[in-house]
Amino acid sequence: FALCSEAESAARVEIDMPATLHVFDGPEPAVAIERATGVFGRPRMPPTVAFAPWLDAVFGSENVRRVAQKLRDELIPVSVIWTEDWRGGDWEGENYALKEEWEVDRTLYPDIEAVADDLHGLGFDFHVYFNPFVYMDSKAWTETEPNGYLVKKSSGEPYTFTGAKFTECGLIDLDNPDARAWASSKMEAAIALGADGWMNDFAEWLPTDGVTAAGPSYMSHNLYPVQWQEV
Repeated sequence: FALCSEAESAARVEIDMPATLHVFDGPEPAVAIERATGVFGRPRMPPTVAFAPWLDAVFGSENVRRVAQKLRDELIPVSVIWTEDWRGGDWEGENYALKEEWEVDRTLYPDIEAVADDLHGLGFDFHVYFNPFVYMDSKAWTETEPNGYLVKKSSGEPYTFTGAKFTECGLIDLDNPDARAWASSKMEAAIALGADGWMNDFAEWLPTDGVTAAGPSYMSHNLYPVQWQEV
């Protein structure tokens, strides 16, 4: 493929046959995009909340409420408050570490349903947080590892590594339909608490020398982020 590198007004494309090639002239790029999306389809308009800043508010129910009210009092145009530590968090010296569970921590958020209602009353969407890590010291480990829901080594043992919070963890095997269903059930439970959505973090850490339900993990490495979005 050569774009104006051989001649200022020409592009050259070489392809293997058989093939179908679509060329959309503009002449302006915006016109070319309009013509292309007219053929292949256009994305739907994102919801209104997508067009204003989102803010992460943590440290428990009352602090989330305080931050939300302060934003409204100061007329700061935030559309979403997402609460990263809804699953728990602890201070370790000067560092605040998330507990990395897959469900609500009733110590920090004993009334999370009411928090969601209060944020909705102030005009915010309420989002929580998920990532595909499962840490060995978590309750989620006992729900996933014995059931074969994690990516494995070739020996059949769970594939563990030092995760984002610097302790040992594994990854949900997104080639396993039962593991997907388990993860989805946790997200559905968050919606039942009043969440409108979540930050869907990570998914780029799938090791290339492991094994998933579909075979060697290197075959799923680039697909894994898409699978995580599908879940």
